[in-house]
Amino acid sequence: MPSVLDKQKDECCGGGACVAVCPKKVLIIQPDEYGFIYPVLKLDQCINCGKCLSVCALENEHTGCIPQKAVGAIYKDIVKVKRSASGGVFQAIADQFLEVGGVVVGAAWHFSEDSWIVKHKIAHNTDELQPMLSSKYVQSDTEEIFELTQDYLNRGYKVLFSGTPCQVAQIKAFVRNNSALLYTIDVICHGIPSEQMWIDYTKLVERKEKSKIRAVSFREKDKGWGHSLSFLFEQVNGKTKKVYYPCILSSYDGMFLAGDNYRESCYNCRYASLHRVSDLTISDFWGVDQLPVNMLDRVTSMIDINKGVSCILINTDNGNTLLKVCQDKLLTFETSVDYVKAYNGQLSGAVKSTARHTRYMDIYKNKGYEVLHDVYLSELGIRKIYIYINEKIPRSLKIKIKQCLIRLKGRF
Repeated sequence: MPSVLDKQKDECCGGGACVAVCPKKVLIIQPDEYGFIYPVLKLDQCINCGKCLSVCALENEHTGCIPQKAVGAIYKDIVKVKRSASGGVFQAIADQFLEVGGVVVGAAWHFSEDSWIVKHKIAHNTDELQPMLSSKYVQSDTEEIFELTQDYLNRGYKVLFSGTPCQVAQIKAFVRNNSALLYTIDVICHGIPSEQMWIDYTKLVERKEKSKIRAVSFREKDKGWGHSLSFLFEQVNGKTKKVYYPCILSSYDGMFLAGDNYRESCYNCRYASLHRVSDLTISDFWGVDQLPVNMLDRVTSMIDINKGVSCILINTDNGNTLLKVCQDKLLTFETSVDYVKAYNGQLSGAVKSTARHTRYMDIYKNKGYEVLHDVYLSELGIRKIYIYINEKIPRSLKIKIKQCLIRLKGRF
């Protein structure tokens, strides 16, 4: 009988549900030469039961649900919005879920073996929820979370699971016979770099700064809503120092945003479409500042879009329930699914692999991350000056300029 071991690299998302479901525990997850993880046979005792394929996100047919509607939203608690990547919608929904006795599963920062990695964990309270907040552009370790989630469902807990679409597909397949208490949220995912590349990048940053990283934020908001990577370093004198890296000037973040460091399956992702696998889909509301003038005026009279705005696709009745029960925590406004789709290419198809991706990954494999870092920055050339100046202009000023241009255009 076929198994996950028969799959090619572009047919595996590395989620690990296959390892968790194996009745003989003969599969383990191991990284390849690029750091991307794949299942391998630990013991030659496979009984050809096919269970590994039954939970594979890229094996089973994906139909999904066309979103019922779309809304823009921001958490009313502005302090919590600041800690989020965009409008704080995930935290609002998770807070409400915890208040009624449920548990929340999500990708959390985790310090392991002197490195900051991302691991799916379970939160029982708001303190445990904090490491799950904001975006993390690195593959999360999910190997243990499938059986843990199943255990909570078996004990009668309502579980809110959040992750990438392929992770949501795996948890739904894994708990197929016990899913009545499971609620799911996915993100509009671009793709996933490897954990090892992320570790190599952070070690390079620590060497350059001569300090240890004590906290990470891919979406630092001290300089406004957008893409800005920051590290908090612990210095020799015991004090801390925060260092900002404009996204394009960070080799890791820049390659991520350009789609140059993803695993092979991301370039062939069946979940990069409008057919959603989860109850709710959330993301940044890119394009909120491009809304028609009358709509934009109404939105900006309600919320400060400079602080970050989320968009929500409501895909199922369960998703509608999730949003309804936390309505008191959110400021919302209606938009259209088509408008959200227009600003999120991953709702139309997967990112395409390029020659640059192949070249960068070969450099990483053969010469290491530091050489790749230098090659990436050298190829930016004079763009570095433009990027540096652009990063100095506050996002709020950019939005005001865009709004003025939209109004002027409407007059002619």
